[in-house]
Amino acid sequence: MQTAERSLGEAIRQRDVFAATTVHDLLNPVAAVQLLADLLRTADLPAAERRRVELLDASVTRIASILDTLRHFGDIREGGLRLRPDRTDLLALAHSCAEAVSVLAEPRQVRVEVAADGPVSGDVDAQVVRRVMDNLLAFALKRAPRGSRVVLQLTQDPSGMTRIAVTDTGERLADAAVEAFAAGVRPATALRAANERGLPLTFAQLAAQAMGGTLSVTGGLRGATVALELPAAEMARTRLAS
Repeated sequence: MQTAERSLGEAIRQRDVFAATTVHDLLNPVAAVQLLADLLRTADLPAAERRRVELLDASVTRIASILDTLRHFGDIREGGLRLRPDRTDLLALAHSCAEAVSVLAEPRQVRVEVAADGPVSGDVDAQVVRRVMDNLLAFALKRAPRGSRVVLQLTQDPSGMTRIAVTDTGERLADAAVEAFAAGVRPATALRAANERGLPLTFAQLAAQAMGGTLSVTGGLRGATVALELPAAEMARTRLAS
């Protein structure tokens, strides 16, 4: 029995090393394509060609986001996500994320909108929060019907408690799917959760927990809202530093 457990543990370790190496090796060529897309965007191109460049840029940016999510996912499973909090304009970050995915949403005429009552900022790891926003938008865009809209809404109460929610009008979520998120997820069971719920939401929930926040999923007769709630700035600084 112990021999079998050791063999299984070694197989899992080798799989994780292989996955981490593959992600690392893919990041360099993806970065090269991103650089090429950036250069092409500065060129004087006809409108149709410029649109193709924008689609290339959006597609490779999405690939880079997936690879970065996998890298962070591996960090969490290995014992923790190293956070580097700094004062961040969350509303500007949301607009940047929405703009990046809007090009990919256009073929199905899905509008990606950002809503907020005013400025929203906080002491967070901007890269991790961006990955969460990217993944929530990716989840919503997969579900969004043709010609519909996806809304990324930010709210912040006077204490600094921040809510980042993405809403779509896709098919009704099963009750079991909603209940699964209420139970949370542990790094030790992250792979199983990713197989059941998908990588985007599993990573988002793990990242939320690492930041001292929560991720909730709610659904009605149609559509779903996935919301990241982060503690007030003072509490965030304490938890992120611990």
